[in-house]
Amino acid sequence: MNDIEVFMANKKERPVSITRKNIYLVSINDCWHRIRVEELDKSKTSCLCFFIDFGDADWLPVDQLFICETHFLRLPAQAVPFSLYGLEDFEGNPAGRKCLDDLLPTKSVVGKVFTKESEFYDTESKCNGKIQVVLFDTSTQEDINLNNQLSNIICKETMPPENLIKTQLQISSFHMPV
Repeated sequence: MNDIEVFMANKKERPVSITRKNIYLVSINDCWHRIRVEELDKSKTSCLCFFIDFGDADWLPVDQLFICETHFLRLPAQAVPFSLYGLEDFEGNPAGRKCLDDLLPTKSVVGKVFTKESEFYDTESKCNGKIQVVLFDTSTQEDINLNNQLSNIICKETMPPENLIKTQLQISSFHMPV
């Protein structure tokens, strides 16, 4: 970060355009950060930025971004997000969040990485910048695949789409007598 500070004090160059998945620099409270653009808003005036060395994300105006010289990328990202392999479709599912909150805090886990290095760095890959892992509970005699366990629990607790539609139709066709 000190090298970036010194460099940026003398040479600040803005990008001509902003591209998803590219790394840029941003100064926040007089401190330089490396960020990866995850999304651009429709007007392309702001972008969702993942701070690759801290792990948080925030929407920032694109006019605050600067080119990140390649020599500042020699140090790999210090914060790497991961997803649970095979459970990506459950992202945002309330039953999935509840299962994670109930199950994981009580387990001693080990993660097996399924993402290949080429997928991690491929900007066209769904794995770009993210590691897919399978979690194993190692607290028992035999290791237990928690991804499978989580998938089974979520599927049991999530209403199938056809039942959800039937329930919604029943609710919408229910009329109170006047």
